[in-house]
Amino acid sequence: MSTENIQKELHEDLKSEKDHETSKSVKKSLSVSSKKNRFFFISYGAFFLIILSLCIIALIITGATPCVHTKCHENAKCINHPFYAECVCDYGYAGNGRDHCDECGITYFKNNADEDGQRAIPYSWPATAIIEYVYTALIKLETSRVLIYDQDMCGGVLINRKHILTSASCFKQEIEA
Repeated sequence: MSTENIQKELHEDLKSEKDHETSKSVKKSLSVSSKKNRFFFISYGAFFLIILSLCIIALIITGATPCVHTKCHENAKCINHPFYAECVCDYGYAGNGRDHCDECGITYFKNNADEDGQRAIPYSWPATAIIEYVYTALIKLETSRVLIYDQDMCGGVLINRKHILTSASCFKQEIEA
């Protein structure tokens, strides 16, 4: 072999060793960065799973027992439904159960009726109501039309905040001309 060939081989060997060292350092840096990436991937994944688990647990608790988070009136009881709490007033009370449960027809005023015809004390007759109504009708006579206007009032008894019991004569289907 000639010296030139030997020098060429040595040069190629040195070059391959440098390439080998370079590839080792690249591999080492890649493994370090992949370890960092793996660490962040695992940590963010674990954090996401923990948050997801807590949300599912909160959803189950809220859906199974909504009365835990619902405040009903003191004279009402709470009934659990899936994702809905129903407040129902106790027997003898009327209302929506959340805001109010009124004792039906009970007054705490002593002298609530005036014999002299003066006004009663406000809220002293909790179970009574006055219904005022106005009826209008357009009636066609032979050659003209006439507007009939009727106004009246009648009494009633409160059943609860939404309903009044009154006589059938308070409501007219037809106006008599």
